[in-house]
Amino acid sequence: MSRGFEAHVSRIEDFKAENEAFDGVIMLQLIEHVEDPAEICSRVHALLRPGGCFIIETLNLAGLDYRIFKGTHWGHYHFPRHWNLFSTQTLHRLLAERGFSIARSEYLISASTWIISLHNYLLDKGSPGWIVRFFSYQNPLLLSIFVTLDWVRARLGFATSNQRVVAVKQR
Repeated sequence: MSRGFEAHVSRIEDFKAENEAFDGVIMLQLIEHVEDPAEICSRVHALLRPGGCFIIETLNLAGLDYRIFKGTHWGHYHFPRHWNLFSTQTLHRLLAERGFSIARSEYLISASTWIISLHNYLLDKGSPGWIVRFFSYQNPLLLSIFVTLDWVRARLGFATSNQRVVAVKQR
């Protein structure tokens, strides 16, 4: 409290707040890991004061790489860790159904998803080992190429495979 704010780090399912309302809840790369995202959004809504912000970063099924690699090779398939996958449209709908309005929505760079998707594809197609190893998410050349691609796509308003949504509890 000495800096003017109070922060809690907890599983939302376990968090108890008695007669408190909060200005914000942040979930970064988390909502795709929970069993029931609708219930989580309802719990967050109950915790926020009117006008409070719910900031979510999660993967995005609307990105070009998803459209190219969907089915088996997409780099964000992390089963069983990713239980729920969202497009921007489905995430917006979920939040609206739980009493939020969308204040801001933007696409984020996800270079490693491109590289992992290509790696998965090449591995599945039986490409030579040296080619498969080249497509590593730690390869600085590939990271720079796909950071640039996603940066340009996001700046032009095209979907990437990661998104940030700022939702506001309606009064």
